[in-house]
Amino acid sequence: MERRPVVRRSPGRRARFLAVAAARFHRDGHHRVSTAETAAEVGTTAPALYRHFRNEPELLLRAVEPGLHAVCAATASGGAAELAEVALERREFGTFWRRCDGSCGRPSGNPRARRARRASRPGGRCSPPAAA
Repeated sequence: MERRPVVRRSPGRRARFLAVAAARFHRDGHHRVSTAETAAEVGTTAPALYRHFRNEPELLLRAVEPGLHAVCAATASGGAAELAEVALERREFGTFWRRCDGSCGRPSGNPRARRARRASRPGGRCSPPAAA
């Protein structure tokens, strides 16, 4: 039996998927981004993307999660200056949130998505970032 060669994946592929997805969500809007196009921009295929993320809502959540946690931390500190700084540093997060009016990526059974939505509401509690 012939052995197939071992394929080595480049390190940081998950991070590249997230960076490309976040940029595309910012540029095109959530509903216009496909996993195939996102994967192609990284230089791979959609099935490879699905090795890192279960589905599109999870990719969306993971792409916006760092921005959400930055907003939560700035809100928790209570200072308008901190929140303004985050808004300037993470413009893509604000653009995404305005486009979908806070209703994008709501997988009904996903507890992390529910936590993210609760945390984004005024007076919501911020939870620490999930380990990837």
